[in-house]
Amino acid sequence: MTIGAFGKSLGAVVSDDAKVPTISQTGSDHYFLVINKQNKTVKKILASSTYSEVDTFAELPSSGMITNDIIVVRTTTGVIGFRKIKGLYIYTGTAWERLSPSFHADRVFYENSSSGLSATNVNAAIDETNLNCTNIQSNWDETNTNSDSFIQNKPTVPSVFAPTDAEANVKSNWDETNTN
Repeated sequence: MTIGAFGKSLGAVVSDDAKVPTISQTGSDHYFLVINKQNKTVKKILASSTYSEVDTFAELPSSGMITNDIIVVRTTTGVIGFRKIKGLYIYTGTAWERLSPSFHADRVFYENSSSGLSATNVNAAIDETNLNCTNIQSNWDETNTNSDSFIQNKPTVPSVFAPTDAEANVKSNWDETNTN
């Protein structure tokens, strides 16, 4: 199994046997896995390493491993409270420890030849795409159609007729239709 690229949900890989993550990244030689979110313990592994696979936690080898060996366990087994969750496991020198599905990169490959953006790195691309994402307060009374606060396709609000308007309208209609 190849552990791989940013832009793929490596967390989803742990919960879906059919997905195999791939890191296709130029110029980066490693990335980090967060092991324990509370104390921020991290382990570094190579970005383009191939790891062995087993079907269940019970099939993890009990001898012949080197510290920091990583193996993929494909199936969750056991009952709640004693469950062995599928995912990536690392050998600590004495036991197998499950790696968290949270992955953080120290470097991210950026390629934008087909994006239409002028940015040359990830942060600049994010900034460039966020230029038009400003907080706009719409203004009902704005008349400048080029203004960000102009509301397009406003419905016409009918005015309420006063009784005198209704009388004038009826009289006007009567006069127009009564030509005798």
